Amino acid sequence: MVNLSTKLLDIAKELTKIAKDLQSNEQEPTAKNLVSILDDFFSPKEVNAATFIVEQEGFLLEAQDIGDGKITSGIGLTDTGRNLGDKVSPKEAVRELKERIDRIERPALEKLKDVIPFKLTENQETVLLSLIFNIGVHALRTSDAMKHLKANRIEDFKREAFSKEEGWVKSAGKFSQGLYNRRQRELQLWDK
Repeated sequence: MVNLSTKLLDIAKELTKIAKDLQSNEQEPTAKNLVSILDDFFSPKEVNAATFIVEQEGFLLEAQDIGDGKITSGIGLTDTGRNLGDKVSPKEAVRELKERIDRIERPALEKLKDVIPFKLTENQETVLLSLIFNIGVHALRTSDAMKHLKANRIEDFKREAFSKEEGWVKSAGKFSQGLYNRRQRELQLWDK
């Protein structure tokens, strides 16, 4: 009798643990399931670029320092006014991303397009938006990579922007495999 009761208690504990795991998985969105929310905020033309950025940035449910001394939350955003540990909902994160892209990245891209001597493909525009989002407008605008792009020296641009030796692959002055992987995904998209 005791043996059976112990087994039933163990089974009940295990079922409770499984139920909690399932519940926490439903409550903690990932970048992949955020993509379904993008249609609510972005036009059909903007969804591909937003999806790419979400896939690169990931999603932080709680504000945290990701190692650069800044408080980051949602979809890679800093300067949101959140404190460490503050939560952000998926819809709020996507809304903030839309506002940020409309306020900073999109206008910067439009200005860059005026000085680039060829028509960018949709994928190339997405890559430039991703770069602006990740490294900042000033860093891109004043870079050797941008000088090459404005001079239509595409191979030199790609080397300066995406290579392991010269690309934007460092964080706090040290090589970052994660940034290098991101630059390689951007390069692949650029060339599509």
